[in-house]
Amino acid sequence: MKQKKEFSKVILALVMVCQFFGVGFGAYIVKSYPEMLGEYLTFIGAPVAVAIAFYSWKAKAENVIKLDKRQIEKLDKVQ
Repeated sequence: MKQKKEFSKVILALVMVCQFFGVGFGAYIVKSYPEMLGEYLTFIGAPVAVAIAFYSWKAKAENVIKLDKRQIEKLDKVQ
């Protein structure tokens, strides 16, 4: 059975793929202009940090919903 891809996972994967290409291009630029290292590190870190933080926040929210449903099911079984 083929699983449906989650939208947030697709977005996270696209951001990561773009970052890998950007890291390669940025490394080429920094090789020519070493004084650009600070900007290069920001270019690498900022989008990845935002994407990972968003995905983690979303996963936490989904898990809270799942846990709430399980608690309700447990209460129904007790009664």
